[in-house]
Amino acid sequence: MTNGLLVYLRSVFTPSTVSRLTLALNEKAAPVQKALDSLLPAVVGGVLYQASSPEGTAALYQLLTTTPPGEALPASQLLDTDAYRQQAADLGIDLLWQLYGPQTYQLIGAVAQHSRINVGSAITLTGVVTWLLREALHRQLADHSLAQAHWTIRLEDEVEPVWRALPPDLAGSLGWFLGPDPREPVRPVAPLASEPTGEAVTGLSWLRWSLYLVVPLLLLLLFLGLLRALIG
Repeated sequence: MTNGLLVYLRSVFTPSTVSRLTLALNEKAAPVQKALDSLLPAVVGGVLYQASSPEGTAALYQLLTTTPPGEALPASQLLDTDAYRQQAADLGIDLLWQLYGPQTYQLIGAVAQHSRINVGSAITLTGVVTWLLREALHRQLADHSLAQAHWTIRLEDEVEPVWRALPPDLAGSLGWFLGPDPREPVRPVAPLASEPTGEAVTGLSWLRWSLYLVVPLLLLLLFLGLLRALIG
């Protein structure tokens, strides 16, 4: 797990594994590979976004530490065996449901539309990927005996490579799941115009009253000058 969650998940789905998985799902190879290429960073990114707030981190940490890890099986056996694959998919979808509720189906629908696989296959792949991620997170916590604060810091290092791997069109449709792109610079907000100080207000008041007095006086002098010229 020293290479990161995304690297680990990619190592599980080797070309031969994807080929066998394609046959099991009765799909074509290219759409399944496209689905996995989008699902792996998307599911990891969703977990990272969940862990970006104190409340989300606490909920995820509690969920991982209070549920036992699954049966230790080689990933190849898990993906090749129908019963194990379906069990892993069900557990993965259940985890997503605990975190996101009905919005889980928005993720599945986005993946199916993006990769052009059927919804049933998208459900299976989403569940399996999420289950494998859960097992990876379990091992990460157990192997390093990480407290919640240290685990959060470790997850922050995963954010940038995950966002680099996300297809832009999928990231745009999953803003609720992935959050904002952390690579985009935060634009500073222009400060509001400040209220004039008491000294400035006083100066403006004197100027206003001076104009009120000077302008009529000038008009009066002009009128008297014209009157004198007419009389003379």
